[in-house]
Formats: sequence, structure tokens, C-alpha cells
Amino acid sequence: MSYARSDFLKASAVALAAGRGAQAEPRRQLKEDWIKRENEREGASDWKLTRVRPEGYNNPNIEGYCSRQSVKAGESIDVAVSTAPAAQFTIEISRMGYYGGRGARSMKTLGPFKGKKQPKPPVGEKRLRRCRWDPVVSLTIPHDWPSGVYLGRLTTLPDKANTPYWQSYVIFIVRDDRPADFLFQCSDNTWQAYNRWPDNFSLYTDPRGSHALDVAVSFDRPYAKYSQIFERPLSTGSGEFLLWEYPLAYWMEKHGYDVTYCSNSDCLDDGQIKPCNNFISVGNDEYWDVRQYHAVKKAIGAGTNAMWLCGNSVFAVSPFSEVSQLADIRGDVHFYETGMSVEAVHSPVAWHVLDASHDLVLVEPSVASAAALSSASAGLLAAAVIATLSASELVCTGYHLLCLLKSFVELGLESHLRGILGRRQ
Repeated sequence: MSYARSDFLKASAVALAAGRGAQAEPRRQLKEDWIKRENEREGASDWKLTRVRPEGYNNPNIEGYCSRQSVKAGESIDVAVSTAPAAQFTIEISRMGYYGGRGARSMKTLGPFKGKKQPKPPVGEKRLRRCRWDPVVSLTIPHDWPSGVYLGRLTTLPDKANTPYWQSYVIFIVRDDRPADFLFQCSDNTWQAYNRWPDNFSLYTDPRGSHALDVAVSFDRPYAKYSQIFERPLSTGSGEFLLWEYPLAYWMEKHGYDVTYCSNSDCLDDGQIKPCNNFISVGNDEYWDVRQYHAVKKAIGAGTNAMWLCGNSVFAVSPFSEVSQLADIRGDVHFYETGMSVEAVHSPVAWHVLDASHDLVLVEPSVASAAALSSASAGLLAAAVIATLSASELVCTGYHLLCLLKSFVELGLESHLRGILGRRQ
């Protein structure tokens, strides 16, 4: 029997509404101080990019990428960087959060390093552009670095007073195994699917059309500037994190929620998911390996709540290619820890499982940004936001509210809505 999209979302919503009071609150009361204490640390006053000069979809003055999407404390991650012309540079690493409104905490400065121009890769099979750059540094993650999303700001060091500096980001996630209240999954598969580096090579730019078969993209390349909907060159190197995931991370850490972070690739089995009370799909979470789907389904069956705070959820089957083998700390051999590619396979199964829908947009005033949620899964949102946010923190237009209420009817969850509103009165 196929497991339809509505069944998948409905099971998530029922688990969330039924288990919220009995399970999540006691654990949150015990653990919320962890994030609160972290965000009481001094925030960074200077972590954003201030000077970039993209040329098309690459940033030749300085750009780079990390060897892994995510890493645990005690493990190592390589950073590869290209500078053209050759120049010295530093890497300033910050953890993203609230931190008194500053939005990040400075963790470490690496370098200076002697940069060099590294080659653009040739076009391979399936239009794959995969870099094999020499790493400039291998960073072992300190044990006191908490789980979170980390940006590394790359900055050139001019050798002459009249020479400008240039910047871009690299990005990685530090994950852990603790049983947090919320597992925040970043949609980095989708970041890479839309990444046009170096010169308009994404899953959407094949000459045959935006949904052509047999195309692939690699994580072994820099992230270009964000190029959907609007231009955001000051996000260069950060994927889509600053635009889609960051507002929710900022808000959750501001309010002290017990949250831990992971990438799409960390959810190929349910081991990362099940220890946590709630799994959150955040941002524009379109591209999933089918193993992610089954892992989340299994975790929901075991009692984990799932919250779809995103748009166009689980839209396409995008299997990870086996590029290199790495053993993780559990001793198992996996093929997706580094050097992996996401391959778009727009199969009839993918369209049957989940389709596109309108977006519901929430805005938290202090962030002045938006987090998008597929309206067909808005029932999940209500169970979370109506029970936790004050009216002054929720901005919802009449149309969006209608979408929200309509989704409860479609999912057969009217009684849960009445129960949530009743508890709130």
C-alpha cells in the first residue's frame, strides 16, 4: 500500500497534537536552559559579508567549500579555497543563533593562509561540476562547540594599501546525538539543487528544460550567490540558509527552545531523528533521498512529531550517489558523508507522494523575515504556533488564515484545532 502525502502529514499532525502536553513539555522544562545559556554568550558584532564581487555565478576573488555537510565534535572537516588572483586570506568561523540580537557568536579565526587559484572542474557526465581542490586547512571540531549552523567568512588580506579586500562564506553544520526537543533539519539538498556555480550549472538549468532527467550536482563546489526570486549577493557561499532557515533558528534560540541541528544527509536512517521529540523540516525542503522519506515515516511511527515549516516539501526523489566511503563514529560505513552528489530523478512516484502547494508565511517582528510553510501541511504549524506564540508575535493575513483553517478540514483535524484553541483560552 502506498503511503500518500496526506497520510504522511496527517500522521505527523496527530502525533504532534496528541503528544505535545504529555511528552514534550517536561523535557523542554529540563533542557531549555542549554540554549538559553549558549545565547547569553557575547554575540559577534562583525560576521556579515561587507564586500563581494561576483562574476555571474562565481566569486573568483575568493570562494570555497567544505568537505562535509555536517560534522560532530571531535571529527574533522576540510576547507578548500580558491583566490584569483592569489592572495592571503583568513577564515572567521561563527555559530548562528540569537545572541542578544547580534545573530551569531564568533568561535575561531583560522589563518592567514596563502591562497591560490584553483581550477574550475570540467563538465562531467550528467552535467556534473565537481571540484577536487586542495584543502587549505583541516579543522577538528572542539568538543565545546554546540550543535548549530556555522558560517566561515573568507576574507582576503590585501598586500597594498590601495588594494580592496574581498569576501564570501563557507557553511557547515555541527550535529550531535543528544535527545533534544527539536531536531532542526536544514534543507541543504535543495540549496545545492538550485546552486548555479560556476556558470549556471544547477538541476534547473539543463538546456533541455528545468526538469530534465539525468542531471546531477555535487556538494564539492562553492555555493553561488542566491539567485531565485531576488538577488542576494551578500549571501554568497551560505547556500540558502540565511534566507530560509536562519530566521527560524534565530527565533527558536531567542526563546530558548532545546534545538539541535542536522543536514538532509544525516536523516538517511532514523538514528538521528528518533531521539528527539520533534523533527522540523525547514526552508525549501524539496529534494529528498527516498531513504529520508522512509526514515522520517519510521520515526513518526515510533512517536516522533514532525513539523513541516517549509514549502514544497519532499517534492522530488534525489538519491545520493556513492562517491567515497567514510566510517562514522558508530563504525558503520556510509557513502554520503562527503564528496556526494544529489541526483534529480523526477519519477512518477515522487509526484504521487508529494506535490506542490501554496505557501503560508509567518513573520516574527523582531526578525523581520519570513519562514514558509506549505499550506497543505499547515495543520502541523497550528499545533506548534497557536500553542506557543503570543498574538503579538504572529502576523497572518486573512487569506493565509483561511489556508490554515482549510488545511485542518482537509486533514480531518478540526477536533485538534478546537482542542488547541480551547487550551489557549
